[in-house]
Amino acid sequence: MTELKPTREVRFEFTNELPGLLNDLGISLLATTYQAGKLVAIGTQRGQLEMQMCSVARPMGLAVSAGCLAIGAQEAVWFADACPEMARQIEPAGRFDAGYSVQRASMTGDIAIHDMAWGNDDQLWAVNTRFSCLCLCDDQHHFSPVWKPPFISNLAAEDRCHLNGLAMQNGKPRYVTVMSQTDTAEGWRPSKATSGCILSVPDGRCLVSGLSMPHSPRVFQNRLFALNSGLGAIGWYEKGQFQTLSKQPGFTRGLDFYGHYAFVGLSKIRETSTFGGIPIADDRDSLKCAIVVVDLRTGKRVAHFEFLAGVDELFDVRVLPKMLNPYIGGPHPHVDNGPVAWLAKPFPSPRQAAEMLSPVVSIGGVPVQELEITHDRITPELLQQFNRATSLAEAQDYEQAISLLQRCAHEHPTVAAVHCNLGVALQLAGRVQDAYQPLQTAFDLAPQNPAVQFNLSMAELQLGHYQNGWRHYEARWSSGQGGALPKGLESWGVPASDAIAEGSTLLVYGEQGIGDEIMFFSLLKRLQATMPSVQLVVACDPRLVGLLRRSYPTLTVISSQNLSALEYRRLAASVTCRIPCGSLPGMLRFPDEVSDHDRQERTLSVDPLRVEYWRQELRRRAGKEVNEFVGVSWAGGKNVQEHAVRSIPLPAWGEIFEPSPNAQFVNLQYGVSRTVSEDSQPEQVGQAFLANMITADQIAPLVDLEEFAAMISALDRVVSIDNSTLHLAGALGIPTVGILPVASSAAYRWGTKTEATIWYPSVRLVRRKLGESDSEVICRAAKALE
Repeated sequence: MTELKPTREVRFEFTNELPGLLNDLGISLLATTYQAGKLVAIGTQRGQLEMQMCSVARPMGLAVSAGCLAIGAQEAVWFADACPEMARQIEPAGRFDAGYSVQRASMTGDIAIHDMAWGNDDQLWAVNTRFSCLCLCDDQHHFSPVWKPPFISNLAAEDRCHLNGLAMQNGKPRYVTVMSQTDTAEGWRPSKATSGCILSVPDGRCLVSGLSMPHSPRVFQNRLFALNSGLGAIGWYEKGQFQTLSKQPGFTRGLDFYGHYAFVGLSKIRETSTFGGIPIADDRDSLKCAIVVVDLRTGKRVAHFEFLAGVDELFDVRVLPKMLNPYIGGPHPHVDNGPVAWLAKPFPSPRQAAEMLSPVVSIGGVPVQELEITHDRITPELLQQFNRATSLAEAQDYEQAISLLQRCAHEHPTVAAVHCNLGVALQLAGRVQDAYQPLQTAFDLAPQNPAVQFNLSMAELQLGHYQNGWRHYEARWSSGQGGALPKGLESWGVPASDAIAEGSTLLVYGEQGIGDEIMFFSLLKRLQATMPSVQLVVACDPRLVGLLRRSYPTLTVISSQNLSALEYRRLAASVTCRIPCGSLPGMLRFPDEVSDHDRQERTLSVDPLRVEYWRQELRRRAGKEVNEFVGVSWAGGKNVQEHAVRSIPLPAWGEIFEPSPNAQFVNLQYGVSRTVSEDSQPEQVGQAFLANMITADQIAPLVDLEEFAAMISALDRVVSIDNSTLHLAGALGIPTVGILPVASSAAYRWGTKTEATIWYPSVRLVRRKLGESDSEVICRAAKALE
C-alpha cells in the first residue's frame, strides 16, 4: 500500500559558493529521498538559493528530459510534464523560470524501481530491483522485462542480486551495477561489502568486481563513472579497475554531471543489516546527508548542500539544464502546503465551442454544410466511400484511396471535399503534378474553404507557383495548420497587418517548428533591405535567440516563450504591426523577385571561438588524421507517420558509409531517434556504423542550439534527412546533402525537380524515387557527397 511520510522539520545549510555556481552554470538540481518521501528541487532566484519539496511515496530513480520528468515511486511511475505556464502563475511574478507538473502515472506495483532513464523512441527504462531485471514502463503492463544478468536463472520477485544502477549510451542501456552475482532470494546481503560489480549490457560481462555496494553508473565524456558507495567514493572504470577520483563523508548514491562538475548525493547510514559491515560504517557519526559538487579536474569538493535535520538519505541526484528555479507541482499538493498552480486549457472560441457542442456531420474534418454550395445532397453511399478512402490514405494505401476518390469525384463532381482529398492522396503518393488539378477544382467549388486553400497552396508551392501558393498559404491559420500563436501575443494589442508604413515598428514572430523558424527567418536580411525605415522586432523560439542576435545584431530579438512578461511591456507599446514569419515569403514575393546573386550563402552566424574549439575537439576525438568530418542525421518528423516517411534506419547507412581513413562521421542526430538492436546482421551493421561515429555527449542538439550550430560549423560536410539539422546546416552555409522522401507534409519547401533549394544555396537535394529502397537512396546520397 502506498504511504506518504508524515511532515517533519527540515533544516539545511549550504556553502556560499553553491548559489553562484548554479547560477553561472544556468542549472538547478533535483534529488529524491525515499526515507523522507520527498522530491527535492534546489535552484536560485536572483542569486539566492531556494529549495522546494513535494511529497511522493518512496521516490527513488529520476529520468529527466526537456519535456518530461519521470519519478520512480513505491507503486507507480509519476510523469511530470514541462509546463512553464504554471510557473508563471506563482507569486511573486518571476520567481520560477520553468515548471513541471505531475499529470499522470503508470502503475507498476511495488517492484522496487531504482535507476531510470529515457532511451530512444521515448522509451522509459527502469531498473526493476525486485525482479532482478531491466524493464520498460508502459501503460498496458506493470512492467515489460527486457534484460536480466546471465547469472539470474528466472524472473522472480526475490531481489536476488540487488540490481540497482543503470548507465545509458546512445539511447540504450549499456552498464548496470549489482551488489553481487547471486541467484537466490536476497543472496547479495552476506557479501555486499566486497562483492559489488559493474556489468556490461547486453552481454552481462563483469567489467570490475570487489566493489562495496556500488550505485549510479553514468557515461560522461566517453568515460564510465560510478559510485563505490560503501567507501564513499566516486570514480571511473579503466582497464578492469575502479579508479577513485574522490572520497566523500557519506554513502555515495545519486550522480549527475554538468560542465566539468559532478553532483554527488551523500547519505547517512542506518544501523541495519542493509548497511552493516561496509567500510564507512566504522565512522558512522561523521557521515553527512548532502549533495556535493566535485570538480572533475581536481577531484576536490567545491560546494555542497547539506541536510541537518529531517532528511538522512538520498537516492538520486539530477541536473536540470537551462532552468534556474523550476516549479515542481507534485502529485499531492494538499500535503505539501506550498504554492498551488492550475493547468487548464483556455476556453475555446465561440466558433470552436459551437462546433464541439453541435452534432455536425463532416467529411475529412470539413463540415458538410460548408461544402453544400450546390443543391447536391451528400448521400450515405458517398459518406461511406469517402470515409473508406480516407482510412485507406491514412493506412498509406494511396493507390486504393486514389481509385476510390476518383470514382467519387466522377459520381459527385460538385463536392469540393472529394476533389480536395483526392488531391491530397495524390500528393502523398508523390504525384504532385496530378494532384494540382483536383485541388484547383476543389478551390473553384469552395474558394473560401480554408482546408481547400491550404492544401492547394502545398501543391502550388511544390510546383513553383509561388505567387498564388504563398497567398493561399495564409489559410494555414484558419485551417489549423499554422500552430498556436506565441503565448502572450494577444496582450500586446498589436493588429496583424500586411500594410506596413514607413517608420513603423514591426514584430515578426516564429511559428510551427524550429526548422520552420530557421527557414523563414532566413529572409530577415531581405526584409531589412526591402524596408530600411522599419524597425524590426523578432520573437523566436528561445533556443534561437542567441543565434539570431549574433546573426542580426541590429535587430531586437526576444524569446517568444512568454510575450506577456513584464520585461516586454515597454517594447510591446512601441510595436505598431505584426506578421508571422511564414508570411514573409508572400510579402517579399520570394523567391520570384530574388536573383541567385542576391541569395545569402549563410543566414546564421556562430561564435568563431566555439567553432575552433569543436574543430580541435573533433580532431582529438577522431584519434587519427582525417581529411574531412562529415555530420550525419538519420531520423526526424513531427509525428509517427512523418517519422516513418522521412527517417532512414541506421543499417542502410552502415552498408554504404563504411569507415574510411579519409572521412570521420559525426553524429548529428537529436531527440527521439530510430536506432538499432543487435538481434540480426543488418542491425549489427547499423550498430557498428553508430559506434564508429563521434558522438558529442556534452551537448544536447536542439536544446543547446548555439553549441550544436558551432559543432556543425566545424564540419566539412553534412548529410541529413529532412529535419531540423538539414535546415540548420543549410542556414550555416555548410555543404549539405539533404535526402527527401517521396512525399511528406514538408514537401512544399523543396520543389519537385532540381537538386537546388530556394532557401539554402549550400544544400544539394537527393529526392527519393517511388519504390527506391533505403540502401539505394543512401547510395545516391553518398555519390552526391563526392
